[in-house]
Amino acid sequence: MNNVVWSCDMAMLDGVLFRTERHEIRKRCKTTNSYIVGLVKVDTGAQSKPVTQKCYGVIKRFYVHFMYPPAKSTYKLTVRKLKTFPEPWILCAKCEWFEEAGQNPINGLVQIRPNSAWDAGCAFTNLSNCLSINITLWPSNPFDPKHFGADGKPLDLASPVYDFSGDGLFDVITHHEKIQLH
Repeated sequence: MNNVVWSCDMAMLDGVLFRTERHEIRKRCKTTNSYIVGLVKVDTGAQSKPVTQKCYGVIKRFYVHFMYPPAKSTYKLTVRKLKTFPEPWILCAKCEWFEEAGQNPINGLVQIRPNSAWDAGCAFTNLSNCLSINITLWPSNPFDPKHFGADGKPLDLASPVYDFSGDGLFDVITHHEKIQLH
């Protein structure tokens, strides 16, 4: 038998709605629900044991993976039907990953940076390994230093478009005081 994978744009995790980044852009959503916090075991070297580390992801796609092909009567699957579904299944998210880079000295928020090695090695995560909170990423320094001279003034005032991606570091903003590891 072959395994079956279905994709979707939205998912609920412990009652919290998560959406793909593409879905939010396409639907012009006013809120951001496309970031997750996951827990991964990271190998720190040959001599030490793997440590559990928080990783932050921008959701690109959701996948429902069934161990066995479902019956044709379940092809119009809803969340209510999925809760009572007899075959084993998991919900995974394909993400663009970020890792912790420290703490912002100005505002005290957790800083993160892109980790392309995780994207290439393991872009998928089981949502059972993620925390059910929504977060937002904000550039730590939205003004890229290469756009400014030594005197601190912008180099190109004529350009009407500015890339606010900054230096690649982002602050994690959440409504929780601290994100706890489970």
